[in-house]
Amino acid sequence: MKTMTKMMIAATFAVSGLAAGTAANAAIVINITQVGADVRADASGTADTTGAAPIGLPISGAPFINGSRAAVRVGSGAYYNYAVSGPTVFGSNFQVTATTASGSLIAVNGMNQTVQLLAAYTSNSFISGTATFANQTLASLGLTLGSYVYRLPNDTLTVNIGPVAAAVPETATWAMMIAGFGMMGAAMRTRRRSTKVSFA
Repeated sequence: MKTMTKMMIAATFAVSGLAAGTAANAAIVINITQVGADVRADASGTADTTGAAPIGLPISGAPFINGSRAAVRVGSGAYYNYAVSGPTVFGSNFQVTATTASGSLIAVNGMNQTVQLLAAYTSNSFISGTATFANQTLASLGLTLGSYVYRLPNDTLTVNIGPVAAAVPETATWAMMIAGFGMMGAAMRTRRRSTKVSFA
């Protein structure tokens, strides 16, 4: 086996190991954006609830948004409250109930300093939910553009209001991309060397 081939195989395994070892645990993010004539709140991610005991008994509630209380709830289902620290307002105005909602219940209430997660939620498992506020704008809901971070003992929940910035590639993604370009260059170089030109 040629030395270059051995090096390419070794590099592939090394990069694969790096990617597996740096898999990110994506904290819950709620993105509140204008989508056509409506406002949508999309929540997804995982939460490490270690050290965060549920408060009280499971309760239920409709999805809504209220900037003056820094509160937004998506999805549906019975939920527990967990204590957090974070901003107490992200706008003005009054409470508006969502027109439609789907998925699991995820919420934050900055005024009460709580995050709400589905009662059946297991720590560090993926969860997602949405809520749509038909015929509304971010302005009509009295929301202030920006990012608002709420802290659990071992994790965070972030509320982004307004256009969502493009994602920045993770370290593992960069490593895979660089290794891929390197292997392509090595393969092209090896191929070029073995090309023979003959004249008739």
